[in-house]
Amino acid sequence: MATSRTIAKEAEWAIVKKDNKYQKLVENMPDAFAYHQIIIDKENNPVDYIFIEVNAAFETVSSLSRDSLIGKRVTEVDLSIQGDSFDWIGTYNKVTTKGESIRFEEYFEIADKWYNITAYSNNAGYFATIFSDVTENKKGIEALQNSEKRYRRLFESARDGILILDANTGKVLDANPLLIELSGHSSDSIREKYVWEIDLFKDIAPSMDAFKTLQSKEYICYEDLPLETKDGRIPVEFVSNVYLVDNSIYNDKDLLSRRSVFKEYKKPLVVSHVALLTLLKDLKKYKANEIVILINDASLMDQISGTSQTKKADVLRMASRVRQELNKFGDSVIIQDVSKDSVKMKEWKEALQNDL
Repeated sequence: MATSRTIAKEAEWAIVKKDNKYQKLVENMPDAFAYHQIIIDKENNPVDYIFIEVNAAFETVSSLSRDSLIGKRVTEVDLSIQGDSFDWIGTYNKVTTKGESIRFEEYFEIADKWYNITAYSNNAGYFATIFSDVTENKKGIEALQNSEKRYRRLFESARDGILILDANTGKVLDANPLLIELSGHSSDSIREKYVWEIDLFKDIAPSMDAFKTLQSKEYICYEDLPLETKDGRIPVEFVSNVYLVDNSIYNDKDLLSRRSVFKEYKKPLVVSHVALLTLLKDLKKYKANEIVILINDASLMDQISGTSQTKKADVLRMASRVRQELNKFGDSVIIQDVSKDSVKMKEWKEALQNDL
């Protein structure tokens, strides 16, 4: 089957030869076709071109009738190319002088669409063009690029360590800055390795088993996975993995600073409700009265200004849950009311901002 371009090339000669067979073919082409003559000035510079023939599809693209185009210069008809940043006349002149075909994408303002344009010449001073609408493809590509930019920003600014893997092989494809910082490794030492080859994932067997589970179930929340940095620290409490299409995403929660604080402090400490919820199970590891946690009363919420009632309600529900969980530990945790200590009240307000 002949392509639009093949038919149009034959039609170019047909127009010259007045061959009705190919003129009918080009008339019924789905793509816009036009045949032109380039106009040059006394200095042999291209200054214009004349429409010799157009098909019905070109009439649709230009919103102009055949009669209003044939025999007219492009600068005489309203095609909005004057002042355009793209040099239409100069580009087409190169085709007529070199006898070569070119293909490019350009925005056609009058149609408010993007076109893949093929221009060629089989006759000196004359050229033909074919306009194929690629607007939807262009929009799809731009949407994909914008989406990739948004997710890249999220990936790089996330406060969770993220490791992207090939779902089939377990090879590391990418790691965000926080995970690289947590691991103490360079980005080059992490990328292109298998996840169980990285020192960060110290126990090879559990890492491989977790990855197999991830492959089969497409999701895994694996607690207490031993993750070790170069200097031997273990900053990560758990890894939550989800993979999409050919990739997996490891979300590593950095609890190093929180764990260290609970281990080292034996004095009243103010932390956010979110931090408390993630650390409740760790409290079992410490002796009674080792830690004193300061937690707010519901009435203190009114002292936080500029926060919606809905958000305050969410935090209060979280506070209630924290209290219930803390009560399970009995004497292991001492709860103090921060409203009785102005210094601790200030600390509490700062910690609460994490939840708001």
